[in-house]
Amino acid sequence: MTKSGSNQWHGSLYEFHRNKSTAANDWFSNRAGLKRENLIRNQYGASFGGRIIRDRAFFFLNWEDRKDRSASAQLRTVPTEAYKQGIVQFRTNTGGIQSLTAAEARLVDPSGIGISPAMLNILKAYPAGNDPQAGGDRGLNFSGFRFNAPLTRNDRAYVAKMDFNLDKQAKHTLMLRGTLADNSRDQVLAQFPGQDAAAKNLDNSKGLSARYTAVLSSNLVNVFSYGYTRLGIAQSGNGNPSLGFGGLSNLENFTRGFGRFIPTSNFVNDTTWTKGKHSVQYGINFRVIQNDRTSYANSFASYSFSRNTLRGLGADLTDSVTAYIRQRSGTSTLALSEALQVTNSYGNLYGIVNQFSGTYNFGIDGKAVPLGQPISRGFAAREYDFYLQDTWKVRRDLTLTYGLRYSNTTPPWEVNGVQVVPTVPLETYFAERVGGSALGIPGHALPNAKITYAPGGPGNKGPGWFGRDNNNFAPRMNIAWAPEFNGTAGKLFGKGSVIRAGASMLYDRYGSDMIVNFDQSGSPGLASSVTQLRNTNFSDSFRYAGAGLPALPPAPAASFPFTPATIVGGFGSNTGVYSNLVAPYSVLLNMTYARNLPGKLMVEVGYIGRLSRKGLVQQDIFQALTEYKDQKSGTTWAQAAGILRDRLESGITPAQVRANPSILPTVPFIENMFPGAANRTFPGSATANYFFTTYGTYAGSDLDALNDMDRERLPNGSCISATGCNTFFPLQNAGMRAWVNAANASYHGGQLVLRRPVTNGFGFDFNYTLSHSFDIVSAAESGAGNGGAIIQNSFNPKASYASSDFDIRHNITTNFVVELPFGKGKSFLNSGPGWVNQFIGGWQITALSRYRTALPLNISTGGIYPTNYLSSSIAILKPGASFPDSGTGFDQNGNPSIFRNTNAAQAFIGQYPGRVGTRNILRGAPLFNTDMSLGKYFQLPFEGHRIQVRAEAFNAFNTVNWGDPTRTLANPGNFGQITATNGGPRVIQFALRYEF
Repeated sequence: MTKSGSNQWHGSLYEFHRNKSTAANDWFSNRAGLKRENLIRNQYGASFGGRIIRDRAFFFLNWEDRKDRSASAQLRTVPTEAYKQGIVQFRTNTGGIQSLTAAEARLVDPSGIGISPAMLNILKAYPAGNDPQAGGDRGLNFSGFRFNAPLTRNDRAYVAKMDFNLDKQAKHTLMLRGTLADNSRDQVLAQFPGQDAAAKNLDNSKGLSARYTAVLSSNLVNVFSYGYTRLGIAQSGNGNPSLGFGGLSNLENFTRGFGRFIPTSNFVNDTTWTKGKHSVQYGINFRVIQNDRTSYANSFASYSFSRNTLRGLGADLTDSVTAYIRQRSGTSTLALSEALQVTNSYGNLYGIVNQFSGTYNFGIDGKAVPLGQPISRGFAAREYDFYLQDTWKVRRDLTLTYGLRYSNTTPPWEVNGVQVVPTVPLETYFAERVGGSALGIPGHALPNAKITYAPGGPGNKGPGWFGRDNNNFAPRMNIAWAPEFNGTAGKLFGKGSVIRAGASMLYDRYGSDMIVNFDQSGSPGLASSVTQLRNTNFSDSFRYAGAGLPALPPAPAASFPFTPATIVGGFGSNTGVYSNLVAPYSVLLNMTYARNLPGKLMVEVGYIGRLSRKGLVQQDIFQALTEYKDQKSGTTWAQAAGILRDRLESGITPAQVRANPSILPTVPFIENMFPGAANRTFPGSATANYFFTTYGTYAGSDLDALNDMDRERLPNGSCISATGCNTFFPLQNAGMRAWVNAANASYHGGQLVLRRPVTNGFGFDFNYTLSHSFDIVSAAESGAGNGGAIIQNSFNPKASYASSDFDIRHNITTNFVVELPFGKGKSFLNSGPGWVNQFIGGWQITALSRYRTALPLNISTGGIYPTNYLSSSIAILKPGASFPDSGTGFDQNGNPSIFRNTNAAQAFIGQYPGRVGTRNILRGAPLFNTDMSLGKYFQLPFEGHRIQVRAEAFNAFNTVNWGDPTRTLANPGNFGQITATNGGPRVIQFALRYEF
């Protein structure tokens, strides 16, 4: 909303200022001995408006600048000084701390090679840590490093508006407005001190709009608007292949650059016709959208060490370390208590590179885009909305509003024809996998076991990513009733009471964000991602020696139709969309009752609800067939793997099974489906060997064990699966996140509002909401990327139905305005001289407070995949265990925590194979914040001129609101620990504004 000019000249000059002197320090920076981050912010501007031609033409101009020369507290993970020397320290099950020297690192290396000198040089380039408790192992090998990274921001905005009365009666008016941004800011801050910002953002977006209003008669008004906006953003980034190591922050940030230009034209026409007791409105809203993007997101290869993708999850290393310390100490029961950190420590020291990937990009003509070059795409969409609404004043106390909106949107398409679609709908492919698994048909034998891609979209005269939804009719109905009763009913309802109720449907805009992900990772043949051919361990992984990195697998031939080749290992994935996708919709419900109370109070109580249907989520249609049924035993893989898990929970260990395989009763499914597993690792049944592979080799990562049986090729080219390779896993990748209409979410809330308007120098609002929200995935399409909205179990999506990630049970907001009792008309100094009143009268204190209860959180097991390769295990409460006491406080190590002791991790275990964990099992920290201001207007001697001064305190009481805790069972040493705050410390802003 922009002000308009008038016959009188009016304008303003203003300045808002923040600085370090009146700001508090972050709690964690204080603990680490880090000084307050620098803070200098100046936001200033001016406005001016008036007449061009009296009564006919007016203008209004506004200019605003913002200059930040500040800093922001950052946390990185760095090696400790001992670790930089090749010394690895670790905790054991005896409660003590032991260490291995650099020389001993070679003795425990499964390959016998030892530490890479190049890696020692890299580790020594890190700064010394200053917050050991923030390290993954609380300062043994990994430490936290806190510092204040510079933050520079320069924003400028211009607004110009003109209004015209086209006739003397002002029945025909025209408005013209233009906006221009000229912004630059540090988008991703320096990775370490002394470095420049990792990414800078430039924004030169602009917009033009026009509105023509015609009063055609006393009861007919038409408004036509046209708007043109052009979002223009460019961001710098890193232009090198990324190289990262386990448990450490990278020495440099690998954010990639991009450019985005989105011109959008918007045509709107609204007509209002009043006839008797009816006020009818109808109109259209047409949008023409173009999204031109240039991106380096997939232009560079990525290399890293990751424990989660090691074959065996690092068991060959941790077994070697355990055996060595037992032999060294003479204690046969000595064991590591934090194996993950030991795996990360030695993976880094040895220079292990076990995870690497890259994307080969091609044009629709099959020509390759060289690595390091940006990828340019242009997407377009057309959106059409129509509506008709009537407001009918049935009688003085009753009003009905009802209407219908219709939306029709073209599916987005790539304007240059650089678009491919599957030749068989993905929903058909997935249905075949579901049906085949129930009948015991191996995945490789299904009619469409492989997906083929062909050019699509309007540019290729082919089908789009999904079809057009022509059924988006959205009715709405509202009622407002102000009952006028006498007697008992009048007392019950109250004078001036109002009952309002309504219901409506609302269709979502969809598709614009997901197509960007398709282009980057869902267009095989155009954007073909490749990963390491197979998973490796400490014995056979590539080792970085300071120069040279593993070669990427060769690019597949780019010709269409394109059928991606069979992949025998790795964790690669891509994205897709069901061709029958339709617009998600919501049903909005509300009912409120409001009435006046004595003391100038007003109370309102009500219900609000939102029922979302056909919501968009990502379903992994490449999930291994966890419900595959063995026709001989009549059981599924999930049931069989669950039996093995029960045996583990009963106390049977992998070591016991290896020593005495007969201790484990055979499971018919495993004996039937994996007979080749018998005697594979040790003499014994297939069940015993499968159990050991799952819980001995892979620490309970069921899909890794299944991968060995189903995808890992034996020397003769076969697999252990009795029905052939890729019975369970798809042929072409480890995962495909396909957008589907699979989510139904519900929100129900009750509201209480108590309000007193500002009278006699005082007023307030009190708002309380009690609510509960449920869904199966809480991420929206926008910003979800390649995995933010993934369902954990594609074969049973509803199993993830739980409280939403954003569920807030109790939410309270309050605000008040108090005029200080000094000056003319007040309790004190009422009769003082005018100049006294000028200084002490008219001061106001305002405050805004918010309290909300904690948000739900998952507990993960880290690197364990029992159901889906795209979503690691979610914890459940251990059978027979009580939920640990939780709530913000401090643990036994003196760290802020959601639990009183890190031993709380022992109350949880990972989910069962083929099932889902207890989603959002935990609640984090609540939030409380109060903002306050003190200000007044000073009237100047010139009529219509005044100055406002104001001081504003954000988080006025400097309340520490804790961030989310560490919640992985793979790292029990800091389980529940909190390492960051949610929201900043107190900041005071000063404002000066001159108006005329």
